Amino acid sequence: MSEKNKTDGVDAMFDRLKESHEKNKDNPEFKKHMKELTKSVDDYKHRHDDARKYGKRIAQGLIKKYKSIPVKCKGKMYNEKGLETDDASAAIAEILFNCYMADPECGRLLNEWTHNKLWGKIVMEHIPTIKEIWQYLHDNKYTKNNTLGFGDADGAIWVEYPRQEEEWPDERKIIIHKSYCTCADDDAHIFILDDSNFVSKFNLLHVRTVWPRENPRGGYRVKKSKKHPKGWFSWGDDRDIKIPSLNTYRKRNFKFSYQDGRDKGYILTLQAFGTPSIEWAYNYQSRIEHVVSLINYMKLIITDESCQCK
Repeated sequence: MSEKNKTDGVDAMFDRLKESHEKNKDNPEFKKHMKELTKSVDDYKHRHDDARKYGKRIAQGLIKKYKSIPVKCKGKMYNEKGLETDDASAAIAEILFNCYMADPECGRLLNEWTHNKLWGKIVMEHIPTIKEIWQYLHDNKYTKNNTLGFGDADGAIWVEYPRQEEEWPDERKIIIHKSYCTCADDDAHIFILDDSNFVSKFNLLHVRTVWPRENPRGGYRVKKSKKHPKGWFSWGDDRDIKIPSLNTYRKRNFKFSYQDGRDKGYILTLQAFGTPSIEWAYNYQSRIEHVVSLINYMKLIITDESCQCK
C-alpha cells in the first residue's frame, strides 16, 4: 500500500469523525458523552503523569545508591565501576519494592509492564531474522505441499499466503513450524508478521500454538440457529475455539478474534508502536522464551544445510 493511499485513508477517517461531530454537536446526549469522555481522558493523563514523576524520583535516588549502573542523568554517565548483575537486579528490585510499598496495585502493574517491555524489546530484535527466514522459504517455494524438513525428519517449516480479501494487498508474512514428535502437546506454531498497512505499527507480530485437531474445550454449545447453524459457545461466538488447529486459522484467513490469551494457543502479540511491548508477557514468559529459541533454530535450519532433510 502506497504512502499516499495510507495518508488518504487516515484523512478520510478524520473527515468522517469531523462530519459526525458537526452533525451531533448540539445533541444533549452527545454533549454529555463527550464531557464524560474528556473527563476520563484527563483523569487518565493526570494519573499517568503522576506515576511517571514518581518513577523518576525513585530512579534518581537509586543512581546515588548504585553508581555502578550506567545511567545518564543531567549530562553525567554513572558507570565508573562497570555493571554487576547482582547490582542491577538489586536496583530493579528496589524500584519495584518502593513502588509496591507505596501502592501495591501500582507495584504489580509496574512489574507486569516491565516484563511486557523487556520481552517486547527482545522479540523486536528478532524481527529481521523472521523476515530472513520467510524470504528464504518463499524464494525456495517451501509451502505446505513442499515443506523444508529438518533434523532426522523431526519436523518441517514452510510459508503460507493469506487470501486476498481486502481492498489493498494483504502482505502478511506467515511461517509455520511443525514438529512431528508424537509426544508433543503443541506440535505446531504460526508466526504472522504483519506488514500490511499502518495498523502493523501497533501489532507487528503474532505467534500462536496450534494442535492437530480443533477442540471447543472449556465452553458449552448453545442450540443452533439461522445465524449460528453450528451453534455457538458461552464465551463468544463460533470463532472462539479454546484449542485451535492449523485449519482453524486457515479458515479464518489467519486472523484472530482476540489477542489477550483467551484461547489456549495464545503466545504473543508484539505491539511495536513506541516502546515495543508484549501484553501478558509476565504470564507467558516461558512460552515466549520457547518461541525465541524456535526463531533461532529456524535461522540455523536455513543457513546450515546439514540440518535439512534431503
